[in-house]
Amino acid sequence: MRIEQGVSGGSPIIAGSAHEHHAGMMLQQLGSYDDGGQPSKSMGAILRAIQETLIASLARAIPRGSRVALIDYPRHTNVGDSAIWLGERKLLHHIGARVVYLADMSQYDSGRMRSLLGDGIVLIHGGGNFGDLWPSHQAFRERVLADFPDNTILQLPQSIHFDDQANAARVKKAIARHRRFTLFVRDRQSLAIARDRLGIEALLAPDSAFGLWPLQRIGRPNRSHVIQRRTDKELASSDPVADSFDWLTPPGRIESKMDKQIPNARRLMRYGPLGAAMYGAWLDRLALLRVRRGLRLLSRGEVVITDRLHGALLSLLADIPVVALDNRTGKISAVLQTWLDGAPGLALANTVSEAVRLAEQMRFHRKSSNHGCPAPS
Repeated sequence: MRIEQGVSGGSPIIAGSAHEHHAGMMLQQLGSYDDGGQPSKSMGAILRAIQETLIASLARAIPRGSRVALIDYPRHTNVGDSAIWLGERKLLHHIGARVVYLADMSQYDSGRMRSLLGDGIVLIHGGGNFGDLWPSHQAFRERVLADFPDNTILQLPQSIHFDDQANAARVKKAIARHRRFTLFVRDRQSLAIARDRLGIEALLAPDSAFGLWPLQRIGRPNRSHVIQRRTDKELASSDPVADSFDWLTPPGRIESKMDKQIPNARRLMRYGPLGAAMYGAWLDRLALLRVRRGLRLLSRGEVVITDRLHGALLSLLADIPVVALDNRTGKISAVLQTWLDGAPGLALANTVSEAVRLAEQMRFHRKSSNHGCPAPS
């Protein structure tokens, strides 16, 4: 088995055969919460404090030794959801939860999950799909609430958005019927929506990708800045932008082959806790390939301009300066202002031209700081 240094400081990344992996080894590759490099001290201290808040939030809700099911694995090419998944897995390992069942939406089997989980805790993958913008994910969430009326269900940190009040009213009724549902949200805007439109007091917690800090660039930057511009329905502006990229690109050969083998790999769960651990390691490995693909794209720039939340977060976790643009729901500014308001190495812009100007200022400031040169007056 080959070990490569790359995604996390002090945290080697497995690069050998998938048959050599198991859950403990895979989670070790994601690093521990006691190690890590030292980005700029002020940002490093901020990110460590956010990570500690995340750990404490989940540890209060999930007692050590709890049996848990983690569902809604992100079986798609969006790197951000894979970063969230890996953060969730690393956090659950850290707090001592026993993951006995894992599934994406298409492979979810309530009967099998019930037999393995018993009265354990159901965990639904976090992200930005709570509401009616991504209806298949919301329908799945409501199905799980109906399938497990007597289990504690925790929705891991999400952003909430509803375009239609009728949909919010339906979700409110589904939550009220369950009575053992806890909703974690990752920004104050969603906290208010949960209270005002869903009638529940949600819990504020950071996005689970903060659990991956610290990361490192993959390779040296080869341009002053890169522009990541989303190509999905959350895009805020349709104005053309030259030389931009998104990470919803066709996956590489290994990534594609591993995804196609998920139904076969899932058979490992027939073999009890060890099988579940081996299947979890398979899913983690695939998520890790996606995160590395995304981080490699971001690492090309000295500064990253992005309208994707996890384009911003992965860059900041790797000590890459960021200028963020909002998406159409405002979730990017909402999350960043909740946890990173005033943090060094981060700016918010309203337009791409403003973002490019701010990126050049940030680049000059960082180079001046590194070389002890005075900043321009």
